[in-house]
Amino acid sequence: YAQLAYHFGASQHRGQERHYARLAGEQASVRFANAEAVSYLTRALELTPADAAADRFDLLLSRERVYDLQGRRDLQRQDVEELEALAAQLADAARQSEAALRRASFLDATVDYGGVVAAAQGAIAQAQAAGDLVREAGGWRWWGQALWQQANYAAAREKLEHARALAAQSHLAQAPRARQTEVESLRSLGMVCSEQGDYAEA
Repeated sequence: YAQLAYHFGASQHRGQERHYARLAGEQASVRFANAEAVSYLTRALELTPADAAADRFDLLLSRERVYDLQGRRDLQRQDVEELEALAAQLADAARQSEAALRRASFLDATVDYGGVVAAAQGAIAQAQAAGDLVREAGGWRWWGQALWQQANYAAAREKLEHARALAAQSHLAQAPRARQTEVESLRSLGMVCSEQGDYAEA
């Protein structure tokens, strides 16, 4: 993909360059070649028209996750804010939920647990509006994790159990994202139970 992006860029075929730059960026992110991923995803964004809001959202989502891995919080914040603006522009509840989940992740990394709770609640509301159980489960998971960080163990356990149960529903159980949310919920539940002295359950 990187070679094709270079080839089409050199020959001034911008549409094809954009397509392959995006693929090259996503491919690099899977390999954790983070600097390369940012470079290609940024180039794809530069070539994406301002009115192609859905495409820009998807590209920003990929780049924001790389910035998160790199710990580049100022750049991550900018991408999260643009994700929120694009989701609102599109009036797309699923994307608004996704943007709120990414806001929760950012706030968790910057130790703003009250903000995590608010973002998680927004993600849940938008996911419910979209009928998106996977993103809803993600919202409950972030809410529970933030409560755990604030030592509110009983409430955290309740929220995390709800996240785990949603993610484990039979028609979702094989979806990679649902499985990831279930795993993260179980891990956090283990920590909460340990804090409560319930070691067998932990």
